[in-house]
Amino acid sequence: MLLLCNILVLLIVVLIVRKKAVLHIGLCEAHRKQRTLGILICTLGTLGGIAMIIGGGIAESWWIALAGAAVFLFGIIWGIVKARTIAATKIDKEVVWVSGVGPAFLNELPER
Repeated sequence: MLLLCNILVLLIVVLIVRKKAVLHIGLCEAHRKQRTLGILICTLGTLGGIAMIIGGGIAESWWIALAGAAVFLFGIIWGIVKARTIAATKIDKEVVWVSGVGPAFLNELPER
């Protein structure tokens, strides 16, 4: 019960202190295809991994369940690496610092 209360308090604190910014970015065709493929592999990997874990448990085959866990983790990591566009590293009242963008994108932004 105490653990549940701690998690609830942590969730409330995170929701109160978080900062949010809306950024509209454009993707070229090559990066759009890379992102779509990353999302597809992530989705199929995680769902396939869960199915293998459940199937291995039903069939009482530890190696299928272990392979399912590996496929699940691969899908999650692939999605994090390949499907992400940009990430905010710091948010101020008026400025957002981002990572994961190339020099061509940065050159189009206004100087500060």
